[in-house]
Amino acid sequence: MQDLDPTRPLTKASGGGGFDVHIYPNLGSNLSRHTPLWTGIRLGFVSEVGAYGLSSLDEMREILGDDLFPFDTASYYWETFNSYRYNDGPVFTDAPAAADWPTERVREWMLDRIEPSERWLSQFMKFMFENFRAQRFDPTTAAIHCRFDDPLPTAFLGIVNFNGRPRQAYDSVREACQPVLPILFLSYTGAQDIRVVNDYWFQGWEDCLLEYELRSRDGEVFLRGERRFDLPPDATVSVIPGEEIGDIFARPGFLADLRVRDQSGAVLSENHYDLTDAEVRASVETVYPVPPTAPYGAQLIPADDLTDCEGTGRRSAGEGTYSNTLLAIGDAREEASAGFAVRVTEPGEYLVRASASTGQPLRAGRLLIDGQPAELESYPYIDMNAGITRLPYSTHGLSWRPGWRVSLSAGEHGAEFRWAPDEDQNPWLLDAVAVQRRR
Repeated sequence: MQDLDPTRPLTKASGGGGFDVHIYPNLGSNLSRHTPLWTGIRLGFVSEVGAYGLSSLDEMREILGDDLFPFDTASYYWETFNSYRYNDGPVFTDAPAAADWPTERVREWMLDRIEPSERWLSQFMKFMFENFRAQRFDPTTAAIHCRFDDPLPTAFLGIVNFNGRPRQAYDSVREACQPVLPILFLSYTGAQDIRVVNDYWFQGWEDCLLEYELRSRDGEVFLRGERRFDLPPDATVSVIPGEEIGDIFARPGFLADLRVRDQSGAVLSENHYDLTDAEVRASVETVYPVPPTAPYGAQLIPADDLTDCEGTGRRSAGEGTYSNTLLAIGDAREEASAGFAVRVTEPGEYLVRASASTGQPLRAGRLLIDGQPAELESYPYIDMNAGITRLPYSTHGLSWRPGWRVSLSAGEHGAEFRWAPDEDQNPWLLDAVAVQRRR
């Protein structure tokens, strides 16, 4: 712009972090694409953020007409769909190559995605705004949503569709953007707290009342209470600590209602939550924390506790790791192995994952449980070697990686990693192993 008009002032955005910070679910290829929750994302200025989603069936009929999706006469558009999916990343992580399916199957697949897509966009946008607002100035300064309305009749970024009709996500965004907002702020392992944000610069309230109620998805109230607090102008106040809320992730989803009243009893703001068991499970299984926090509900085995290690070495871990010394694999250019014990109180399916400096050689190895090989995790259109922490941690660039799934009975089991020698692979480091029960 300055080359075109040297007289025009141009200043990059301030507020901390990079200038061009764009966050869209299809820009990533790791497992975190499976959750609409924003746990662990801490940023200053976010210059673009948004997500894709389908309109409702009624809205699509309004835009496209009653002859909805005449696929038999639209081969050109399905080729375009395939090209779009390839170039911009799949909007749905299980999107098919449409040309490989008969017409009716493609139609049924798309129509089945409408309600899940509407809900996913609504949840994604709600938790995006709440995540950044809950961290206002610590560190977030601004986030620009792209975009408010759709400029063309398609599954796009708007919370208002091409015809100007508000979509389901519009209501969740309107609620999340109230100037005064009570927020159930979620961490990697549950509720960090209930906090209240006040975006009014010159208006505050003394002796406010926070009312909160959490229920199971069948309506049973498991937590209800109220708390008095002061809400200064331009402030964020933590009102209910996570310890008082308890382990809400242990439940198969939950509902929550939060309400803030002023001293006279007038309602300043209300907020609502609706999380299914699948949404909670996706959050705790696809985004892992960094040290010292262990993955939710997991047995954590630091590299210090790995036994019968052969063909490996040890490296000083430094700060910010689970272990005092990291296991180094590949230095000896010979077969490497490491063992550990798994203690299970409940039978079921478990995920065995490791935090390592790289994913490909980790997953190239084998995991044996009681001498039997475990199955590698795999999901369509996901880079299974990519880390599942929001950012690598420590100076060693460590991150939790997808690993193996295995069915275990109650009791103690012997586990062993084995890695074949690879002359082309640089040495890599392992910090910890986690064994997490799937619900």
